[in-house]
Amino acid sequence: DGMMGEDEELERLRALKLLVVDVVGALLGLGVFVCGLKFMKDALSGINPGEAENTPEAQKHATRLAKQKLAALVNDARNPVALERLQNLSHHEVAMVAHVVLPAQISTGFDDVGGLFETKKQLRELIIAPLEHAELFARAQNAALLQPPKGALLFGPPGTGKTMLAKALAKESGARFLNLAPSSLLDKYMGESNALVRAAFSLAERLEPCIIFIDEMDALFRERTSGDHEVYRDMKAEFLQLWDGILSSGGSSGLPPRVLVLGATNRPWELDPAVQRRMPRAFKVDLPDVTERRAVLQTLLGGVSLEAVFNWTEIALETEGFSGSDLKELCRAAMLEPVIDALSSIAGLNAKDGGDICDRFSRSSRELNEQIQGLVLRPLAMADVKAAMQKARPSVVVGDEYRERVAAEKSAQAPASDSESAVAMLSQVFQAALNQMATNGN
Repeated sequence: DGMMGEDEELERLRALKLLVVDVVGALLGLGVFVCGLKFMKDALSGINPGEAENTPEAQKHATRLAKQKLAALVNDARNPVALERLQNLSHHEVAMVAHVVLPAQISTGFDDVGGLFETKKQLRELIIAPLEHAELFARAQNAALLQPPKGALLFGPPGTGKTMLAKALAKESGARFLNLAPSSLLDKYMGESNALVRAAFSLAERLEPCIIFIDEMDALFRERTSGDHEVYRDMKAEFLQLWDGILSSGGSSGLPPRVLVLGATNRPWELDPAVQRRMPRAFKVDLPDVTERRAVLQTLLGGVSLEAVFNWTEIALETEGFSGSDLKELCRAAMLEPVIDALSSIAGLNAKDGGDICDRFSRSSRELNEQIQGLVLRPLAMADVKAAMQKARPSVVVGDEYRERVAAEKSAQAPASDSESAVAMLSQVFQAALNQMATNGN
């Protein structure tokens, strides 16, 4: 009995020892895990924009910028905002103030947008006139039908000037421009995205007339599916509900708030049907025709010294398929030709023969570089534009050619199909049999 009691005591001590080891090991493992998490958080805080924005210094800087923007809104010479309308802003509205652009800060007007004559005409009649003369439109019979639409959509190929046209619309109408990007509405904390959406609409109503602009709208409001994240789905639902009710309350003068949601996209077919319904007017901003290309070129090269025989129509005819952005790059490349020629004459090199002008000037003497100070460029010539056409081609065409070339290379490198392999094998066997028969006959 004494021996059995000692054995049981040893077993209990051994079990207690194992328990202590397990508990201590678990506590040590938990401590290492917590320390690891803290180390990762400290290491990533410097590169995480969300963490950087939450630092006291960043918050003070954002508050200072918001105060400056609010002061500019109150002191706007063309259309100042009443001070009482900017009282008691929530912190979400203060965050949205950073995305507001005043008309005076926009340098682009309709005169700076070459072409798009019919689109600009419709925008003036449908949006600018009701925003600028709200009282006149409110006194008309059945005034509700004369109010600007809740939303409008600019769609078309890339580089055709949709964003530029939106800025010009805000400039011409005198409306404040609230530029919203997905990053300004989406937040990692639950409920914050909805609060930011509400702040965007409430701030726009305070700042009326105001245009809420969303570029690349298909990225934020594509058709909803069952696989959408809950936060993303709730944010879109909140936006659509506020968008529908934006005209329900009275504006600063008792009239409906002069707020317009303006979107731009290259892929209108991907927009949610509910979004399309709230944008009853859609304007196609297409590739410019020959008349519009001529107008775009004349706008881009306005004030540039040209040779006497410069033929605008000829250039417009030869640039078919160019977007407004492509034409800008063409003019940039053409303007570089007189500069290269002037540098070549100073450096004693011929760029057309392969001389590296830039490399020569980067390593040349100070005296040679000082000659540039009094350099006078020759007028832009037709030959410069034609030379630039070999370098600056339509971006869509270049992309299509590259895609076709890659597809052709992959097709050439692809292994033969099973049927082709079988035919090739039979052909080799048949040829080997014929060779063997010929050898036996000899």
